Amino acid sequence: MLPAILESLPFRIDNQFQPIIEALAFIRRHMGSHRRSFPQTETVPIAGIVTPAWKQKVFEAGKDDTRVNRRYDELCVLQQLQRALTCKEVWVEGSYAFRNPNEDMPGDWSDEPRRMLHDQALGKPLAAQTFVRMLKARLTTALA
Repeated sequence: MLPAILESLPFRIDNQFQPIIEALAFIRRHMGSHRRSFPQTETVPIAGIVTPAWKQKVFEAGKDDTRVNRRYDELCVLQQLQRALTCKEVWVEGSYAFRNPNEDMPGDWSDEPRRMLHDQALGKPLAAQTFVRMLKARLTTALA
């Protein structure tokens, strides 16, 4: 299933979550291989991908070295991809549900007077601190 996903869905980012794209590209390069671990001659992108909870599964102790278990690494990357898609750190080109988050903003968002009109139409305060204070009060009431 993973090869079909990687071949058909173009994932994009805004540089803040580059490790996931690098990890996907690395996996894509090794899709034809049926080896249990990645070649030791290449550097597997793990920074920002492999969490402490995954380390024990992803890294296997060999006779003389430590290897990266391919299947667990792929599962780890997919879990990070799912999180990044949910947070819109990564988006899928051509998708509606997982589209570029910049498409969610009005086209005139950088125009300050127009943005103020949008905030007023939504009934939101212009000051960020006021908005946060109102949101905290609403959440506290809901929890109580």
